[in-house]
Amino acid sequence: MKTNKTIQKVKKTLINNNLVSEKDRVLIGLSGGADSVFLVYALKILSEEIGFEIGACHIEHGIRGSESMHDMEFSKKLCTVLNIPFYAKQFNVPAISDEQKISIETAARNIRYSYFDEVCKKYGFNLIATAHHKDDKIETILMNILRGCSLRGYAGIEYKNGSVIRPLLDIKKSEILAFCTEKNIEYCIDSTNEDTDYTRNRVRHIILPVLKETNPSFEDGILRQSEIFSCEDDFLNSEAEKFPVDEGINLSEFSILHKAIRRRVIYKYIEGIKGNRKDISYRDVEIALSICESGKTGSRCHIAGSLEGIVSYGKFFIREKMYSASFEYKISLGETIEIKEAGMKITLASTGGNFKISAGDTVAVRSRRDGDAFYPVGMNGSKKVKDYLIDKKIPADKRMEIPILTVNDKIASIVGMRNDRRFFCPDGTCNLIIEKI
Repeated sequence: MKTNKTIQKVKKTLINNNLVSEKDRVLIGLSGGADSVFLVYALKILSEEIGFEIGACHIEHGIRGSESMHDMEFSKKLCTVLNIPFYAKQFNVPAISDEQKISIETAARNIRYSYFDEVCKKYGFNLIATAHHKDDKIETILMNILRGCSLRGYAGIEYKNGSVIRPLLDIKKSEILAFCTEKNIEYCIDSTNEDTDYTRNRVRHIILPVLKETNPSFEDGILRQSEIFSCEDDFLNSEAEKFPVDEGINLSEFSILHKAIRRRVIYKYIEGIKGNRKDISYRDVEIALSICESGKTGSRCHIAGSLEGIVSYGKFFIREKMYSASFEYKISLGETIEIKEAGMKITLASTGGNFKISAGDTVAVRSRRDGDAFYPVGMNGSKKVKDYLIDKKIPADKRMEIPILTVNDKIASIVGMRNDRRFFCPDGTCNLIIEKI
């Protein structure tokens, strides 16, 4: 097939955005519709010019009955004719949507990318190409605006996100249809594309026509704005990247940054811990900023579902939520026990040492309890264990991990930190040996 102007535009997009290179293996998401069929033809031609390999992947969503089955058979035949490896799988998206309590659109998208990843790993593809085009980008920006979004949302669909590439973002839908008509290329028509129960279709068929009627140049304007926002988004990200978070956020240094940069630092910190951007909300970032501004040790917040933010002695940390469980282990003279919660082994050696413990005593190693107090060696009077640990700047979430040795229910030692003078003396009867595990 002769390379025409539209194919050359796709090639320019591939090259200018470094989307693909020689020896890459690209898996194309093929629905059977005009956009993905055009993408298959375009990448088939360009793969021979540039030197990468392609395959195609189709998902039958279980939504449109016989029409959907026809699309899968059509896609398979197309790949056979073009001599392209073809992979397909069927799913019951409505059932999955109900089970997971998410929209059909979200369920279908999740399933698509999950199956794309599965095929890539199994058959050695390193890139996934989707058929999002210029019109899709405009619709996506509008949908993001309707939901409320950051600069990233105003920037719209990216040319590349991880292993996913979008070679058609500089091509309009009308150009795709014109190419298919000119080359007599058949494609499937998805009847659900007219169903305005779906958000994207409402934007496409109701909102966009009104905006274009109000301002015929609306699409050009929003794409120019998208380019500006994308550039500014990149700049803010690059500034945020300069701020170190590997050992938590230093709050004194963090506080002097512009709030726009602080937001980005928090966002990228959350993203780094999660491993993706999914479900990071405006609220997550703002609540994290709020406790950073307070700077109060012990302040914490829940972030993005499974994470928590903690302020501890001038630093802010984000991590997976940890639930400190209490523990208690009995131990006898001459015995060694393993305290997994504390990451150590403790041996109560029966010879030598500085502890007064007798064979008939009840000895245990346990976690801290409310109201615990002891008589520290070198100090007059008693002190609450909690206050002692605070003085030692032990973060609140770590205090339950520190083992306490008790003799007949009285505290004999905060293990590895401070002993109780009632049980610690030069002529003791046993020795406490601590080893890390």
